[in-house]
Amino acid sequence: GRLSLSPWSVPAAARLLASHAPPHAFLQLSIGGKRVGSLIFALDETAAPRACANFIGLCEGFRARSRVPGALYARDGSLAGATTSSFFGYRGTSFHRLLAGQLVQGGRMAAGDASIFGGQFADERNGLRVAQEQRGLLCMANSGADSNASQFYITFAPCPHLSGSH
Repeated sequence: GRLSLSPWSVPAAARLLASHAPPHAFLQLSIGGKRVGSLIFALDETAAPRACANFIGLCEGFRARSRVPGALYARDGSLAGATTSSFFGYRGTSFHRLLAGQLVQGGRMAAGDASIFGGQFADERNGLRVAQEQRGLLCMANSGADSNASQFYITFAPCPHLSGSH
């Protein structure tokens, strides 16, 4: 089935974690429309404050006053029309790339990637210094220097070959 993300239905334990430092973000997972669990992320704002703000913003979603690429849903969850204000965030997106034993990638928006800052935003030098030498890391995926938007990946194993570039 198709694995999709929905960040709104969060278990009570996850809500409790949200009140403790560091900041946390949540995604509710479903396969074929059936909820299967949640992912809870602790975010390192000291290493990458803009990337963290972007991820939290896209998890929470926001209402765009005009049509935004990838903003497919109205606030009530229905498909938004081209001229109405619409929801913008990870809701309804899928994990679209799996590198077996390495990582899973998600956050691709239907009409093109964007960040809460508009289009793409620059790399954060302290974030690039974080060694990707363990499983369970949440990282921004990009297509080169200073091209961060909505895509992210989660490591399944050490990925040192990605250190310094994502």
